[in-house]
Amino acid sequence: MPSKKVIDKSLLYYHISYWILFVGLFTFIWGTYDNDYFRNFMVQVLSLPSRLVLVYITILFLFPLLFNKGKIFLFAVWYILVLIGCTVLIQRPMMMYYIEGRYLSFDSTEFFNLIELTNTMLDINVAAIIPIGGKIAGYWIKSKKKLNELQVINQKLSNYQNQFILFKKGSSKHKLFLKDIQYIESLRNHILVATLEKKHDFYGSITNLESVLKDQPFLRIHRSFIVNTNYIESFNTTNVTIDGHDFPIGRKYKENVLKKLRS
Repeated sequence: MPSKKVIDKSLLYYHISYWILFVGLFTFIWGTYDNDYFRNFMVQVLSLPSRLVLVYITILFLFPLLFNKGKIFLFAVWYILVLIGCTVLIQRPMMMYYIEGRYLSFDSTEFFNLIELTNTMLDINVAAIIPIGGKIAGYWIKSKKKLNELQVINQKLSNYQNQFILFKKGSSKHKLFLKDIQYIESLRNHILVATLEKKHDFYGSITNLESVLKDQPFLRIHRSFIVNTNYIESFNTTNVTIDGHDFPIGRKYKENVLKKLRS
């Protein structure tokens, strides 16, 4: 398992690489127009502050506080407000008082020229398309994965509600629904099956039952006990409690039991 420091460093490299590629790409695109790559490089570098502010406010604050909580309309409103703020407070002053006349041949006469503000907003927004698109795609994939997991759980629950086991006792067979079984206890060459209503004594092996119940909410906690996890009221490192009774967790099963119960 990688440490947090390694993960953070790798994430930092990813972000730095993205901005280097972004600046390089647009320097090349605009440079092919007039063959002045240095000028276009400087324009892209000097435009970074507004783009950085827009992207990281959106990713670090707007996504976790609004988008991830389903507040899509508020997310869109705040994104537009941040975009306008970056345009008016950062990018427009940079363009008008530093870039224009030095790296661009024209000078704006009006700070709040609507066409210039719109062009500036579109220019800033380009930098956010890939990170925000990636975030939205990741959110959609994660939501779809959760939905699929819920569907699997619901299917298992539906099957569990209707599943039953036939136990043989003498010449008769007894039908017990899994949802009614609280625990199963091994008693030498026979087993005790405790349901909500009563305890049943059948001939059989707890090991065979364990393999039959492996895809159901049952857990082998001891060489003598299988419990229905739906009935567990509490647990610790030594036992589980069902209906006020404590059942021991065997050393052989302890690691697996605690891992599954804690998850």
